[in-house]
Amino acid sequence: FASYYGDHMVLQKEPAGAVVWGYGEPGAAVTVALSGDGGIIVMKKTARVKGPSGTWTIVLDPMDRGGPYALTAGQGSENVTLRDVYFGDVWLCSGQSNMAMTVLQITNASQELAAAARYPYVRVFAAAPARSDVELEDLERIDLPWSIPTAENLGHGNFTYFSAVCWLLGRYLYEALRYPVGLVEAAWGGTPIEAWSSRRALWACGLPEDAGRLAPEAPASGPALCFAPPLSPALSSDISPRWHLSGPQTPSVLWNAMIHPLLNMTLRGVAWYQGEANAFLHTDRYNCTFPALIADWRWAFHVGSAGQTEPLLPFGFVQV
Repeated sequence: FASYYGDHMVLQKEPAGAVVWGYGEPGAAVTVALSGDGGIIVMKKTARVKGPSGTWTIVLDPMDRGGPYALTAGQGSENVTLRDVYFGDVWLCSGQSNMAMTVLQITNASQELAAAARYPYVRVFAAAPARSDVELEDLERIDLPWSIPTAENLGHGNFTYFSAVCWLLGRYLYEALRYPVGLVEAAWGGTPIEAWSSRRALWACGLPEDAGRLAPEAPASGPALCFAPPLSPALSSDISPRWHLSGPQTPSVLWNAMIHPLLNMTLRGVAWYQGEANAFLHTDRYNCTFPALIADWRWAFHVGSAGQTEPLLPFGFVQV
């Protein structure tokens, strides 16, 4: 299985089908089986491993909420089984330090951490901060594999895991819906929207300034993004052209390493908390870059999940 599938995970329930994928020998057949109590198989599907990527992908039939299930992938005599798997709603939480701030850091932290054990069906996962100059197929590192919440993993440390905003969203949803909720955190403090945006989305907003030299042709595939036209460089108030940006602030590096690997995941929605890093960077273009990111993420998750993530994916954000 790919890196972000594991014991205790939540997969998206009906009406969508959850996407699962992993690695194998090119050309080999991989059989995926979902089994319930007593090992009774409720679903079995087979896929071929594609070359040269060496990956296989299967869309499970839509499943009602609940569990636990075991999910087994087998190739020849080799089998890998993930246990304690539930179906519910899966939410992605992303942004900068407001999203990365952990449960340990909120005012009623001790009370919230003590209550964690009351929510065993809200499962948490955190991708590690990572950046890449190219789009990655899988996460390079994981801070917190799929886990049942505890005071320790919700309050690991400052700005590590687990996101307070993400946790409180998931807890609220569980209290309202009374079925499993999976929370996926992918956040990095101090990062501008450009780092979380694909080259497609930046291109739609006339960014980066040297895009004409870097990419003579607009990206061939992607949604038709059309937003407020960027100001001409002469009128622009931004003070940080691309060459001033480095590390996790570099355009597209977090999209490449922390979001692109997740595109095959079937999602119920996204929660976004970001903005301060653009208070002095391309501020006049945020009315283009933010809608462009939303439209682009919706398109990319829809395509990446073989149409299972809905094209108008709910995208909630905190206005900063």
